[in-house]
Amino acid sequence: MELLADVILLPVSAVWHEAESLQQSHGLSFWDSFLVAVCIRDGVKVLYTEEMGSPRTIETLNLVNPFLVAATP
Repeated sequence: MELLADVILLPVSAVWHEAESLQQSHGLSFWDSFLVAVCIRDGVKVLYTEEMGSPRTIETLNLVNPFLVAATP
């Protein structure tokens, strides 16, 4: 059986206030802020997303758009 992830992170109610704070300070939707809060809490360094204004860094989490191709000179 092939594993797709080393760790599966689940949102828990303990990050509710962290998510609300991120929502207000970074202009994220609630569910995006909840995802970001869980990632930060559990030490995720990179989140691949087309959303949330990537590329960008929120606290210790780097948001990267995997479809954004950097221009090469």
